[in-house]
Amino acid sequence: MFIHFSYRNFLPQFLGEIFAEAPHVILDNQSWDSETFELLRKGVLDFGITGKDLNPQDAVLTLMPPKGINCYELCQDTQSCLVRRNHPILKQTWDEDNYLRQRHIQVRSMKNDRWLLDYKLAEKGLSRDIAIYVPDFHNAATLCTHTDFVLTAPNHFALSIAEQLDLVILPLPTQLPLMAYTLFWHQNKDKDLGHNWLRKIIIRRCKDLSVHERF
Repeated sequence: MFIHFSYRNFLPQFLGEIFAEAPHVILDNQSWDSETFELLRKGVLDFGITGKDLNPQDAVLTLMPPKGINCYELCQDTQSCLVRRNHPILKQTWDEDNYLRQRHIQVRSMKNDRWLLDYKLAEKGLSRDIAIYVPDFHNAATLCTHTDFVLTAPNHFALSIAEQLDLVILPLPTQLPLMAYTLFWHQNKDKDLGHNWLRKIIIRRCKDLSVHERF
């Protein structure tokens, strides 16, 4: 089976159960990109998992699945900020003004340089100073350990990577709606027994993962 992920830290949640029940199954994990929905439609991919904005008006700016693509909300999440230990900002007031004075690491989403956060800031006439663009969050978090750049990332990812890389988590100091980690598949797979088996495992193992700000 082929799965596209935007957030690979979801894999450990269900891999153990999958291989316990089907030890010889082969999974091909690939990064989410602009072709994922089309590959789901063609049957090349079985599943896609990525973040989806809950407000329909916001989703139009970021991720709106095409006709024929089914989806299921796995859990909800907020956004947090990551900085290196001993970052100068940790001795200062952490607010929106200071957040915007920093240089930032931006993770591209489906070749899009702007997130919902950037659209929301633009509504207020504000913008972030992006220092570098990278293809995924793990590379971005590693860059945080070597620079004074700030990474804004899903809280679920921030909680998992901060301890590994000795990073400090800060709240996002500007209002942003919740997003949901969402499972996508094509409706043609609805009656496929193997697909249903794996879909149920993913949904069951992720149902308690909703996280909110913890500081």
